Amino acid sequence: MRTITNIDHLFQPLERAIQDSFLPTIVKHCFNELDRLVYTLPAKLGGLGIFDPSKICNTEFNGSLRATAPLVKAIKEQKLFLTPEENSAVSTEIAAAKAGIKSQKLEEHKTTLKSVKEQLTPEKAQHMELLCKKGTSSWLTTLPLQEFGFILNKQEFGDAICLRYNYIIRNIPHRCACGELNSINHALSCKKGGYVSMRHNQLRDLIAHQLSSVGCRDVRTEPLLIPIENE
Repeated sequence: MRTITNIDHLFQPLERAIQDSFLPTIVKHCFNELDRLVYTLPAKLGGLGIFDPSKICNTEFNGSLRATAPLVKAIKEQKLFLTPEENSAVSTEIAAAKAGIKSQKLEEHKTTLKSVKEQLTPEKAQHMELLCKKGTSSWLTTLPLQEFGFILNKQEFGDAICLRYNYIIRNIPHRCACGELNSINHALSCKKGGYVSMRHNQLRDLIAHQLSSVGCRDVRTEPLLIPIENE
């Protein structure tokens, strides 16, 4: 991709495999071309970072040419060794080229995001705006460290993707235990569903763990009440 130009047609079978097999497994939802365009965006702009290889191959090739131009120049001049000054200059040029490439890619992604928003309904456009907020997508780019509870199983990851893009979560009861119609918003706020207590307990345990880790003494989580037995 970065060493050969004009090979976008060779990556089209890979893109078809991504659309037909990989993405349906990840998102658990039928998607259209606009959704596919969203998935190509980086996570911090509301996407999944799953790029279309047939569309970025030429960009990657041009970026590689730009980044390696100082080294190519030195090779063409038949320089066996670089002086410290020349080495520093080459390193500076390469770093500047990489920064320029990164900035160019970000601007292209922002242009794509703007185009996507113009084609969405106001509600969905606002949803995309929320996905671009700082920290909203950090769970997608965080290392899955078990020590800190950053590991999601298959079902948890699929549900998280549905929550991210406001998709309907499959295999959930039609009605809540309280009798109301079930939905994501209702499940997160219903007192009988358990999620209110789960959020409370997660924050409680996190605060207790952090206080203990910095040396605070006598940190304990609140004990469970003894269950009633025919009293």
